[in-house]
Amino acid sequence: RHPCPHCKKYRGNNGFKRRDHLTQHLRNYHHIDVDEREGHVDSWDGTRIVDTSRCPLAGCPQYREQRLHWQDEPIFPKRRDYTEHMKKVHNESPFPCPEPGCDRIDGRGYFRKVDLIKHQKKEHG
Repeated sequence: RHPCPHCKKYRGNNGFKRRDHLTQHLRNYHHIDVDEREGHVDSWDGTRIVDTSRCPLAGCPQYREQRLHWQDEPIFPKRRDYTEHMKKVHNESPFPCPEPGCDRIDGRGYFRKVDLIKHQKKEHG
């Protein structure tokens, strides 16, 4: 079984039978992106889950320390809204290209590790 760490309904024996069902639940219900192909949680710093429903940077008007309750209205209802905000307002991305001279850094970087890997293979081979 694959339990949801964010809600009581899908814990223990009520967990999802298939991992892809948990992934779909996390993405659509909790607005947390999980990369199924890599089998890991897509994250801001490589160690923690990204809550794409709010801005993680203190001082930003869209910042909220944490969602107080699962029913709280998300600031960014869709992951693409969060991604666009981080790129345009903060000029940031979690996976910039480390190749010297490459322009895919800051807001032009990638939000999924798998996309950075694809870029590196194609452009820097």
